[in-house]
Amino acid sequence: MKKTLVLLAISIIFISANLFSQIQVGTGSETNKGLPIEPSMSYTYSQVIYLAGDINDSDGGTITQLKWYFNGTSLSNSNNWTIYMGHTTKTSFTSTTDWIPVSSMTQVWSNTFPSPTGAGWITFDITDWNYNGTDNIVVAVDENSSGSDDHTNDFYCTAVSDYQSIVYEHIFNPDPASPPEATARRLMIANIIFDGLSASCPAPSNQTESDIKLKSVTLNWAENGTATQWQIQYGPEGFTLGNGTEIAVSSKPHTLTGLNPGTYYDWYVRSDYNAGGYSDWSNKHTFQTESLPGSIISSFPYTESFESDLGDWHQFVYDDLDFTRQSGTTPTTNTGPSSAYNGSWYLYTEATGNNPSKRTDIIAKFDFSTLTVPQFTFNYNMHGYYMGTLRLLATTDNGVSYTELWSLTGDRTADWHQQVLYLKNYGSTNNVILKIEGLTGDETSDMAIDNIDVREAPSCLPPEAQTESSYTTSSVVLNWTENGSATSWDIEYSNEGFTQGEGTTVNTGSKPYGLNGLSSTTHYDWYVRADCGSGSKSSWTGSRPFFTSSPAQATPYFENFDTETPPVLPEGVRTENNNNDFISWETNSLSPFSGTNSLRISANGMLDMNDWFFTPGIQLTGGTEYELGFMYLSGWDEELEIKYGTEASSAEMTNTINNSVTEASSGYEYRCESFTPSSTGTYYIGFHGTTSGDGDTIHIDDLYVTVLNSGTITWNGTTDENWWNSSNWIGGNPPSSYADVVIPPGKTFYPNVTQLAPVNTFVVQSDMAGTGSVIFSDNKYLQLAFDETAQFQQYIGQWTSALHGWHNISSPVESQNIQPSFVSNPPSTDEDLYKWDEANNQWVNCKTSQGGWNSNFETTFQTGRGYLIAYSANQTASFSGTPNYQDVAVSNLSYTSSLSSPGWHLLGNPYPSALYWNKTDWNLTHVDAVAKVWKESTASYTDISSGTGIIPAMQGFMVHVNSTGGSLTIDASDRTNQTTNWMKDTPANQIKLTVFDTEGETAQESVIKIIPQSTTGFDPRYDARFLPGYAPRFYSVAGGEKLSTNTLPYITASTEIPLGFVKNNSDNYYLKAENINNLEPDLKVYLTDNKTGKVQYLNQNPVYYFTAKKGDADIRFTLHFQPVGINETAVSNPVTVFDSRGNIIINTEQAVTAGLFVYNITGQLISISSMHQTNSAVVKMNGFKGIAIVKVVNAQQIYTVKVFIQ
Repeated sequence: MKKTLVLLAISIIFISANLFSQIQVGTGSETNKGLPIEPSMSYTYSQVIYLAGDINDSDGGTITQLKWYFNGTSLSNSNNWTIYMGHTTKTSFTSTTDWIPVSSMTQVWSNTFPSPTGAGWITFDITDWNYNGTDNIVVAVDENSSGSDDHTNDFYCTAVSDYQSIVYEHIFNPDPASPPEATARRLMIANIIFDGLSASCPAPSNQTESDIKLKSVTLNWAENGTATQWQIQYGPEGFTLGNGTEIAVSSKPHTLTGLNPGTYYDWYVRSDYNAGGYSDWSNKHTFQTESLPGSIISSFPYTESFESDLGDWHQFVYDDLDFTRQSGTTPTTNTGPSSAYNGSWYLYTEATGNNPSKRTDIIAKFDFSTLTVPQFTFNYNMHGYYMGTLRLLATTDNGVSYTELWSLTGDRTADWHQQVLYLKNYGSTNNVILKIEGLTGDETSDMAIDNIDVREAPSCLPPEAQTESSYTTSSVVLNWTENGSATSWDIEYSNEGFTQGEGTTVNTGSKPYGLNGLSSTTHYDWYVRADCGSGSKSSWTGSRPFFTSSPAQATPYFENFDTETPPVLPEGVRTENNNNDFISWETNSLSPFSGTNSLRISANGMLDMNDWFFTPGIQLTGGTEYELGFMYLSGWDEELEIKYGTEASSAEMTNTINNSVTEASSGYEYRCESFTPSSTGTYYIGFHGTTSGDGDTIHIDDLYVTVLNSGTITWNGTTDENWWNSSNWIGGNPPSSYADVVIPPGKTFYPNVTQLAPVNTFVVQSDMAGTGSVIFSDNKYLQLAFDETAQFQQYIGQWTSALHGWHNISSPVESQNIQPSFVSNPPSTDEDLYKWDEANNQWVNCKTSQGGWNSNFETTFQTGRGYLIAYSANQTASFSGTPNYQDVAVSNLSYTSSLSSPGWHLLGNPYPSALYWNKTDWNLTHVDAVAKVWKESTASYTDISSGTGIIPAMQGFMVHVNSTGGSLTIDASDRTNQTTNWMKDTPANQIKLTVFDTEGETAQESVIKIIPQSTTGFDPRYDARFLPGYAPRFYSVAGGEKLSTNTLPYITASTEIPLGFVKNNSDNYYLKAENINNLEPDLKVYLTDNKTGKVQYLNQNPVYYFTAKKGDADIRFTLHFQPVGINETAVSNPVTVFDSRGNIIINTEQAVTAGLFVYNITGQLISISSMHQTNSAVVKMNGFKGIAIVKVVNAQQIYTVKVFIQ
């Protein structure tokens, strides 16, 4: 049980100014006491007595103003006051009718004052009233407004020890001349300032005691004047003032020493004003020093688990808290143990609800005269983020001075831990007091102790404090602290987790000890014991882990901390926990910049951070400038320094890179530093967290070290899509933050940026041959120089005729302005830009008919929308901005049923990479499953099927909506860096028919597919409606629909498919059939020209030439799969293909004109040539070796064969 001795006193503040002096009586902040009025009641009448001793102005004076401290926002209904003042000898009110007659007082103020709007002192300029300096003052306030204000509007009051106030608060207005019985008397005064009075040598007040110990105490008080020196008089409880011990002090607080344990003392203090004399002595204050334990422990071994009480341990009475016996968990979550270590009970401190740094102590007295080396063992639990400090101290002079034996601060997990101490300096001593002291942290800092054991230590003491240093790939230096006098030790070691007794044991007389012959990047455990001679050996100390270094890594070094499951660190890195707390650097999945993890360390709530993280060894070249970069996230006031050295230890971090990394408290920020090692070798980079204990967390992610390069750095993409792979860059080094990065077209691989990519500038190039590509998992990964934006070029070929030169484009960046990058300002006649308007079935021009800008046209490219563009000259336009990387939702796609061809919408690939159409589930709602891309070379649309069709980067595509409210979500996971349309294995059960316009150089495809799940009519899941371009209209017909892709559940010999054809401005055409020999089952395919009656067997002759005139019937052809009763003429011109000395030889029986196409096994076109009315050709393969696919194509047939080239 605690004893608390409190003497209530009123704080008096003495304030002097040039024109006046004032005295404040009362400094408390209590409210809702009805003094001087109660705003929430209609009327109030109150009287408050202010004691002369508290006023402390024996000379008296003229009071010109009164001030009360208001805590609220309004007194609009409580601001009509009448104030009275008078002298009185009364010190308190004895009953609720004990009013001081108003006739004995003087009215000093009566009026309505402006309502305050906030907290502060309210000043009343009263009629001057003279105070005699001797009597007490009574102040009466009569509040006469009929209304009331909210109860939150009130005045500050101070508690006192007697009834110095009386108040009536009611709905009836009282008469001060004849007041009714009061509502209440109060142990309270309203805080007031008397302007015009000056305190005369005020005495100190508010005396307190703290840090009460066995033989000392710390005293403090409030100085109410200007004194800087004081006199303290103290003595045994009840001593007569003047007979005590008197000391002069010049600072406060002051610690008294030399007291007797368990003794009550009285004390007084007065101010020393030098020439001005002394103040009165303060009121008496009493304290008691802590008591000594009642018993002495002298029988060993001694144990205590607190199962029934504290045993021989004595609880301090006058510290801040107690150690409390507890069974099970503590009342507060996330702190304290869940149960006792031994038995059912333990001792703990309850921190919740208490301020930080509250002390609790228990002591026990020991007679160690029979012990040579006392061994003190106990278990402790220090679980909680804001965990404070637990200490063990010893004294041999009954508490005059203590020696700290052990101390620990900060969270140590929820487990119990054991501590063994060898009290070598206290053996054979008969008067030793051991004190266990707990100092709380904040809230979650319940600390516990259990299972104390005291006995004679072993004669051969075990070593402690194992350490390792000087790591290499094959060795380490081991060290420890010797507790006795041993000069020889045994070391046992082996791979991590080995069973002791099965490891390698060495005996050594060297400390520290160099252990050699180890394997690189290997984890080991080790133990050590003392060899005291004559066969006497200590118990083993350990195990303790270590691991050998990894071979030095070459630059670029990159670490994103994603390879391990948190909190495990990547292989080869090291940490150093110099503050010996529970918290160290670890991987963490809560806030990564990229991937799944980041490197993280948090403050422990109490102890300042002193933790190092070291990279693996990195091979660096002397005199070469390197760049260290990483993404950084921190709390508001975190501290981090970066150094490097030749060993992964704080002692060897001899070179500073940055001694104070600036905070990044609003989100991840990019940090980079340059450094130049003086000599070639293996270096380690160290990150040193030094945040204060009340700090927050530090996150580091995407850490890299690379050669600092500048100027243009170009991607060559020879290896893979990894940005940090050196072989993917011309020059052999990935870019640093000073590099101008170029991603050119025509590369095998393109970057897929899934983590930090620092650059100065960034350009994806485009030309006539193609466009570069890049995929960003998140656009934050591209870290550009300040004020720089990424550039994504799009080559747009000029128009060459009314049919050719139209391109569909789409913006890959956010908020790209259309003018002036794509359309000049003002627009010119050399450019056209349109968007498609489904509701009106028309192309909307960005220009008006007069050539100016169309104000109804958007000013920026809309994400996910396609546009039709054309230029009179070749252009390389550039999108500039933040690249899109997320899914793009497209909704409210209209379907205007009154149109002849409703439901078409031009959307756009919103990324700087190609995109598979609907490969995953794009959540197509009322949207057909086949989309279309514009093919400029044929001036027509080509169908792309779900899952396999590719939409090129930054290109528009058409979709068809089959009902109102169409929507879809463009899935970013369907992006691909594939930029070349390779020839693939021909899909089975798919016929591709293409009509070529030989005059206008246009072409139109039509596809027939067999899909068992389809129907014979129009099926929006598989079929595609025909959409015309500038090529001749060519389509199949099913279910009354014109189709560019027509799927059937099966094809039999009796199947017939109508094919529509409508000419354009040309007259001469040919139809080419592909894939017809890949049908399952194997069917013969025939084409009937319904105009001429001619039937052609397409399996042998896949090319059919014809002419057309205006007015021809639309259903020009029929595709069928059995003869129609006419003689068929097979085209037979055998072809022979073979390898000869690394070249391909092609022979035909008859002279032909044909195209020769050679592909590698992946389908990539590697050679193209031709034959011209000859029956022999040689294709040079220029060193190519392996399997090649050769196609010989003429107007009559396509011949395909595989050839192995040696």
